[in-house]
Formats: sequence, structure tokens, C-alpha cells
Amino acid sequence: MNREYTANPVLETTRLFLRELSSEADRDFIARLLAHPEVMRYWPQPLTREEADAWIEKQLGRYERDGCGYWLVSLRETGEPVGQAGVMMIEIDDVIKPGLGYIIDFSAWGNGYATEAAAACVSYAFNTLGSDHIVAPIRPANAASARVAEKVGMIRDKTTMYAGLEHLIYSVKR
Repeated sequence: MNREYTANPVLETTRLFLRELSSEADRDFIARLLAHPEVMRYWPQPLTREEADAWIEKQLGRYERDGCGYWLVSLRETGEPVGQAGVMMIEIDDVIKPGLGYIIDFSAWGNGYATEAAAACVSYAFNTLGSDHIVAPIRPANAASARVAEKVGMIRDKTTMYAGLEHLIYSVKR
């Protein structure tokens, strides 16, 4: 087991650890994840290494400021990283709300990791952050992401512009 990927989890599920990004190995994994064209299909484009490093710095700032952000998701059994999931404070229609996000590595698709991590993040938003509502902005064509949101109890609330692109906003209340 790779202890580096399983040290100091913020959240634990039956099969997963979620923890803050902290090492060079994390940076390498996230750079590969965010550069993958299929993983990033619904984003404006895959990210370069420099953009991935900026993404990580943004998460580190979120941890410090908000106590949450995109966390590394790794398998409990092996320690292998399989993606990111987390809660981010985001602005939707001029209101700051806790937002759910999940990005799973292409090689790990189809195993239910996004749903398992997303459910843990929703619980974290409600039980640790004290939120009464959480949203998930999802690109209209991203049916797989919408299914994950629905599996964790979210319903489609509205369509709006987020990060300069049209998004469906899914939400769930405590």
C-alpha cells in the first residue's frame, strides 16, 4: 500500500480515502488527470502542467480559507489515487454556495468511485461545514456526472452560466 496517498484522510468511505493534496506525487497525478482529453471532455480544454499546478494552488488556498476544496481520492486497499472530489465555496448567480465536484481518472471509470466520494462530500458539507444546501454545476452534455448527482439525492434545479459556460445546477437540501 502506498501510505503517501492514504495519510491523514479528511474523509473515509468503505473503499476510499479523501485527503488534502500535499506532495509532488499528488501534483504529478493531478497533472495527468487534468491533462487527459476524455476526463476533461466537458471542460473548455485539458490543462497543461502549469495550469494543473495553478489548480492545485487554488485548492491549497481553499483548504486554508474554507476548510475544504478538491481532495485527492485514493483507494483504501492499495492507496492508488483515482481522482479528486470535494466541496468548494463557489459563486452561482451572485451567491456563494457550497459546491460539489468530482473528477475520476479515466482508468477508474465505472467503479462507482465518483458516487461514493460525492456522497461523502455531501455528508461533509452538511455535518462538518453545517451547510443546509449544496449545489453541483454540471455541463448539460455530461450525463454521467448528472447521474452521480442524482444518485446522491440531488435534483436539477436550474440552468445558469457558471465559469463562463452554461451549466445545469443540481442541488440537495439537508
